[in-house]
Amino acid sequence: MPIITPVGPKYNQSFSGVFGEFGQGGGAQIFFIQTAISPQQLVKIDLVSEIEGSEKWEVRDLFQRDVDEERVSKSLVPYLLDTESIKFFNPLTLTFIPTKADHPTFTGPIPLMEPYEDQIDGHNYTCIENDGFYQYRYLDAHRHNGVVEWTDTEAKLVAIDGQHRLSALKQIYQDQIGRERIDFESWRIPVVIFGVRSLDQEKTKDQRTLDIIRRTFVFINTEAKEPSVTRQILLNDSLINEICAQEFVNHFHANDCAVEVDESILPLLIFDWRGSTSTSRTDSSPGTIKSISEIRDWFEHYILGKNWSPDQEHLLGVELTAIHADLKSDFQSKLGLKPASVKLVRELFNKNVLPGIAYLLQEFIPIKSYGKSLREIEARFNEQSQEARHAFTKFRFGSSRHNSVLNTNVDLVEKQILEKIVHAKNASIPDLLIQDIGMRGVVFAYGNLYDQLERELEFPSFIAYSEWFTGILNKVYLDGWFGYWAGSRRHVNTTVVRKILKQITHSHTEGIVNYRLDDSRKAFGALLAMITASKASDEGRVNDLAFQKYYNKHRDNLQTTLLSGYKKQVRPQIVEELPSDSLPKAINLAVKKAAEKKQEEHLKMLDSYLKIGDVN
Repeated sequence: MPIITPVGPKYNQSFSGVFGEFGQGGGAQIFFIQTAISPQQLVKIDLVSEIEGSEKWEVRDLFQRDVDEERVSKSLVPYLLDTESIKFFNPLTLTFIPTKADHPTFTGPIPLMEPYEDQIDGHNYTCIENDGFYQYRYLDAHRHNGVVEWTDTEAKLVAIDGQHRLSALKQIYQDQIGRERIDFESWRIPVVIFGVRSLDQEKTKDQRTLDIIRRTFVFINTEAKEPSVTRQILLNDSLINEICAQEFVNHFHANDCAVEVDESILPLLIFDWRGSTSTSRTDSSPGTIKSISEIRDWFEHYILGKNWSPDQEHLLGVELTAIHADLKSDFQSKLGLKPASVKLVRELFNKNVLPGIAYLLQEFIPIKSYGKSLREIEARFNEQSQEARHAFTKFRFGSSRHNSVLNTNVDLVEKQILEKIVHAKNASIPDLLIQDIGMRGVVFAYGNLYDQLERELEFPSFIAYSEWFTGILNKVYLDGWFGYWAGSRRHVNTTVVRKILKQITHSHTEGIVNYRLDDSRKAFGALLAMITASKASDEGRVNDLAFQKYYNKHRDNLQTTLLSGYKKQVRPQIVEELPSDSLPKAINLAVKKAAEKKQEEHLKMLDSYLKIGDVN
């Protein structure tokens, strides 16, 4: 049983907990007490910035002073006060600093602090003491009976990791109403209180206690690996686009885990959903065509909109009903999601959005063809051997529980499978769709057309719209807008299509341009939006006035992109043609004039190809 001991006669503050120590290094050793404290005991802990004289520390010692008050007040405090959120955080890491930062115990050599035996309150303790400042003691046979004591007029207990959490906890303690609402008085806050002692003063003679504290802080805050972007998406239950990305990948994951796989659903290994790591079998796998972070970006930039936006709320189908009341409130506060709201977001996305997006991908001819080829490759190899089944499991999930004796054979089969996958990918996915720019353009047009022309299109649901759009998109694909540009599979429309794509997807030097997420709005995405809208107009789905307005808007965006590209193209020639003493202003005017001419010719070529009349 724990032994409750009074504070020793030399000290006026103490905490009880579990004593521990780490192996030595560099002639020094860190020891600690791990425990949990009550909110009332937070008063015993300070921030480094509160230490007298700390503002005069040398630059290298300013490792933690400023608290980001906005982060504390707008993020951490609301999270801790949220009655719907389950609370958890890592222990605060604390240590002792003399009340005056220039005290020799702090800025001088690391103290030796040889352990000694002492009988306190009838118990035999091993003690490690920095005389007059603090003492750690524990029972040899029962290290869970540890005690740390200090004199608060001489030593401050400060947080070297967790200062923002500490600041938030202290704020809540001062908030009488808030702390009662979350029963703050019953909380127990995990802390680790460490000290450092020298084991070999020859090795530590050039080190200060402050040096060890600083290095400990740096290690905690830089060596700990932050989860990958993909992992952060899959673990995030507070942001809507992240939750939707989780549900998206789960759609394909659940199917590949099913006893009876629905082969109309794309194979999971098409998506890099685990995140590329150097030790993972999914590290830049040649078979994947899109990462889960790319899918999340599609949601934010092209389909759902930014988190908490009205567009996101609308497409998910959040309504003014009692069932949706909490989620409506979350959209207004923009602070996070209650557990019930998380569940509702998943349900709404699966019902109102996912079927449409899944249909777009699995029925878009090139991706559908690739998915079918992957299923055929898997079926063919799985019939051949047990090793092949393990190899596909590793492709999908990153690991396979096969006997280690199969390793060599599994690795060999993997290589054979990858060759087939790469061949299938190249045979199914044309030039532009291999690049991010291709699907970014597609998904921009898909989301923008629905967002801007939803009323005119008059579809009863998002899935109905998706089915129509995918049919239109497949016609665009068959017209050759995505490639192939060369070889035996060169599309018959390549010459005219490549002329139109110049400065939009390819520069005059044939490099890929305008491929970033936001570029789609004024480049390839705008072009695809114009093409799909023109086909909608041909079908009579969009009236002439609405189509003209929509077409002109994207034409104007393209105009800006074309002008920028043509300026780069014509400048070298203009500079060569003009007199060598021409002023920059004259050169720029000549460049602009020549570029505007090419830009206008380009737009007329596009209008003519789409059979568009006067668009002014």
